[in-house]
Amino acid sequence: MKRLSSLTLITLLFLGSLGLTSAVHAQARVQIIHNAADADAAMVDIYVNDGILYDDVAFRTATPFFDAPAGTAFDVSVQPMNSTDTVGALFKQTYTLEDGETYVIVANGILPGNFDNYSADSAFNLYVYPMGQEIVTDANAVDVLVFHGATDAPAVEVSAEGVETPLIDEIAYGEFAGYLSLPTGTYTLTVSTADGTTQVAQYTAPLEGIFAGQAATVLASGFLDPSMNSDGAAFGLYVAPATGGELIALPVATAADDFMTRVSDLRVYPTPAVSGTLYVEYSLREAGPVTLNLLTLQGQKISSQHLGVQRADQGQRIAYSTQGLAPGMYMLQFQTGQTQRAYRVVIQ
Repeated sequence: MKRLSSLTLITLLFLGSLGLTSAVHAQARVQIIHNAADADAAMVDIYVNDGILYDDVAFRTATPFFDAPAGTAFDVSVQPMNSTDTVGALFKQTYTLEDGETYVIVANGILPGNFDNYSADSAFNLYVYPMGQEIVTDANAVDVLVFHGATDAPAVEVSAEGVETPLIDEIAYGEFAGYLSLPTGTYTLTVSTADGTTQVAQYTAPLEGIFAGQAATVLASGFLDPSMNSDGAAFGLYVAPATGGELIALPVATAADDFMTRVSDLRVYPTPAVSGTLYVEYSLREAGPVTLNLLTLQGQKISSQHLGVQRADQGQRIAYSTQGLAPGMYMLQFQTGQTQRAYRVVIQ
């Protein structure tokens, strides 16, 4: 007898819970991420209608994407672990999926009856993002969906060292910001208050190692002040890959790469560029490889120049063609080693 794959079993459970035993032509793709830091939601059961879909789902884990019937309304219920039915469910909501759509669904918030134990009364909910992605759209980039799921954290700004403009200008609790397409590399991400004046935390994001061709969701998770929230899980940034499993914690940056200790006398001109050429002048303080990337303001790579290993203490002047580009604002990113910085440029 052949063994069913876990994805096949999930699909059959979903179909059975809807009372659908014949072939279903209208389908959607779904990933469920458990990011609710309430201690009483550390392990939960997820039901579709009255049938169990996932048993004992742990905090900071995600399902892989799976097929789900579209065009048919169904109830999703959440119960404590080891439950046997949906009577008195902690959470219950009705959903209808659209044919051909891909969804990322995040379980987040504080369970009913527990608001007095936590510093914010953000009720448990399932946050639904349509237009999800399972794979990257560019083999040289990573596609990142961001979700703010830290109940006691304010609206925040997310910036990356070496990128002049914030990746996310402002995102509040319960909101998605997506998808960001970023050139592969290792980034130092800084989470600040929405006005950019107060740093909340800083993390290292080795995107090329985590994603490996997948799109993924980065979640703000846990509590800024666990002592005011039943000593719950501490704040962090976590990655849910499309393949599911335990969320991957981004390491706290212990010492951010210092771009200016590697590069001196860097200039990008003229801006606005009217002649079809940008010039980049610089000198390296230590020898290393240099790459120039022209990006959209959203971080999507347009073109690159790989300049190879450059010697230290030798002034360079590089011409970068902007021929054929539509007038507008772009970013010119300078990379050497594991450090990078981007400069906004205007092309006319």
